[in-house]
Amino acid sequence: MATGGSGVALGGKGAHDLKRSKDWCKEAGQGYERCRAQTEDALAETNTALKALGEQQRQARLSRAICHERTV
Repeated sequence: MATGGSGVALGGKGAHDLKRSKDWCKEAGQGYERCRAQTEDALAETNTALKALGEQQRQARLSRAICHERTV
């Protein structure tokens, strides 16, 4: 059983451990937000590329349809 000085020491250790835990949670949250931002950036780049490819495909279909009409 902790009494007197040892109780104060354990209380101090508990306070220190709590601070470390809060700091760790804060750092983990910041790391998560950084990763999320990188994912959002990659998603935006992918969407831009897909839109460009979709437009190329649309143009190719139009060109093919026009060429087909001229041959008919």
